[in-house]
Amino acid sequence: MLEIDRAIIFDANILIDFQTISKEIFQYINELSIDMFVSDVTLTKVEQIGIQEANNLNIKILETPISMLIESRNRKVLSLSFDDYVSFLQAEENDLILITNDKAMKNYAERKNIKALWEIEIILFLLRKDKLSKIQAKRLFYKIKDINNRITDKIEKEFIKLLNE
Repeated sequence: MLEIDRAIIFDANILIDFQTISKEIFQYINELSIDMFVSDVTLTKVEQIGIQEANNLNIKILETPISMLIESRNRKVLSLSFDDYVSFLQAEENDLILITNDKAMKNYAERKNIKALWEIEIILFLLRKDKLSKIQAKRLFYKIKDINNRITDKIEKEFIKLLNE
């Protein structure tokens, strides 16, 4: 069973998606006493959530050290954006679970032994923890699918299968 055993950090797309489809997702995560983080670099990229909104949602903002900014600027992993690489480094440095919908980022994190989860895995986790009903989880999945063209029919079938387990 999927477990979240420590604090999590969101990449920019996850913040945007959850803010767009349902801010209640953040509330449910809070209710499970899971600390949520975002890097200051990521937050500056996300127009939908500012510092005050992040504070209201109980998302803690991680200040990025200069050394991390330099390392991100000089990154060798060109498949990751600057702010995604910062999020990866923050996850690595602070032993956080990385929440993403970026395949390159998830694969890179897992190669480096950093736990990474898809955003739809968060939906399933909230369902398993009785924060969402199956109907709510399915509705949220389709809202995510509407705004994320990378969710294929194969992913949809897998989600439905997991939803019904």
